[in-house]
Amino acid sequence: MSKNQSFTDFKAYFYSKVTDFNLFDCAEFNALKMVLDGLRVDYASRGTIELHIFGPLWKYDFLNFLKRVKAKTKNQKQYSIAQIEQFKSKKYLVIDDGRVALDAKGMPHSYYFTTLMQSINRADCLHITEKKRHENSIYDLNWEELTNQFLLAPSNADEKQLINDLKITYNNIKKSNLFSQKELLNIGFSLQNFFYKYKIWARLLTMVNPQKMFCILHYHTEGRTLAFRRKGIEVIELQHGLIATTDVFYVFPAQTKSIINKALFADQIWVYGNYWKNVLEKGVEYINKIKVAGYYLYDNFTGYEHIEKEIDTFAEGKKLIIITTQTTLHKAFIDYTLWLANNIASRNLPYKILVKTHPLEKQEHYAILNHTAGVKIMNQPLPVLFKKVQLHVTIYSTTLFDGARAGVPGFALYNEQYKDYINEIVQSGVAYPLAQHENPIDLIDNLKAVDASYYYSDFKIQDL
Repeated sequence: MSKNQSFTDFKAYFYSKVTDFNLFDCAEFNALKMVLDGLRVDYASRGTIELHIFGPLWKYDFLNFLKRVKAKTKNQKQYSIAQIEQFKSKKYLVIDDGRVALDAKGMPHSYYFTTLMQSINRADCLHITEKKRHENSIYDLNWEELTNQFLLAPSNADEKQLINDLKITYNNIKKSNLFSQKELLNIGFSLQNFFYKYKIWARLLTMVNPQKMFCILHYHTEGRTLAFRRKGIEVIELQHGLIATTDVFYVFPAQTKSIINKALFADQIWVYGNYWKNVLEKGVEYINKIKVAGYYLYDNFTGYEHIEKEIDTFAEGKKLIIITTQTTLHKAFIDYTLWLANNIASRNLPYKILVKTHPLEKQEHYAILNHTAGVKIMNQPLPVLFKKVQLHVTIYSTTLFDGARAGVPGFALYNEQYKDYINEIVQSGVAYPLAQHENPIDLIDNLKAVDASYYYSDFKIQDL
């Protein structure tokens, strides 16, 4: 298996290879998603990895002791018991990936959870960020400091039992002879990551006791889900982006149905609109557990008139095409932007190009575009930029749906690796296919109106 396989090819290969999913049973749960995680991410390709929890337990604990000593000399930040226990009566625990949206004053707001926390009463929420992505971000606890506090602690009886259960399952997977040595290494590393996350969250939950937990990912986070499930705390996943039938971690096939309730999914998933509900209902993992929440993302972008004026100055009366980029795909976007800019110039077309880079990308990747005529990089909020453009190009991003919500026609640029996602987006009706050397201006006559409410309904917490 290769992480460079298309999603369709990966799933076809895996589900033809594995037919008995009870192989992944472990204690009261099933490790199917951790196996998929290891194989799809391919941790071994990133460098040398070690499987500490699968060796002697005394050696694992001794290694942690040495790491604790080293951490103490570095004065790593940790919370006091009192700092954590001040949140023990909070009704809701919100786990944020740290992504923020900046308002017109440059102040960050949680992109995924500001609206939710305001709706359920911010004072009732314990807000934990998994990564501090902006220096002025506001939250209650930081995952990094919780990790410093709990990860290296001596193993307790619960953790020792889970390590033993994972060893049994890992040995059963080995004995199946279904996987190569590299694949086994990746699976083992994923199971180890699972244990580490369980340990941190389980220890935190001895000090706080929420009624519900809200998050945006059910995959790569199964250890967290197990910790909450064992405490009887309901886990609610909020849709965070694109969901497609070709996904590895959504729309699971019927042959997994017998073990799916043990596979550590959230208890509910809240989606943006009926389109996404219809997609998920093609899988077996969230049967009767899907609610249409509507558009819950942060959406207060008033006060950006100066940015709109800057765009107007750049446009010089011409129309605008916006290209929204995606992580790891900078070469494809740069190549296309340079081609499109040249095509527009050579034909003397009345258009210019805005490029909006993904917030998690390195800006230096796109340095060449700063010197390309008719192109301007702008990293202001998309709702502000969509007000000023006429056409939108990306590859397979949810920004195509965002553009439809703003009334901007979208085009999905062909990319061989992501052709599965692209085809499904085109079939959804929200975007048109675009060849690598094709100008969207030439396709304007084909455009049809899109009903954005099918993808994004209004957010109404009282309905949930």
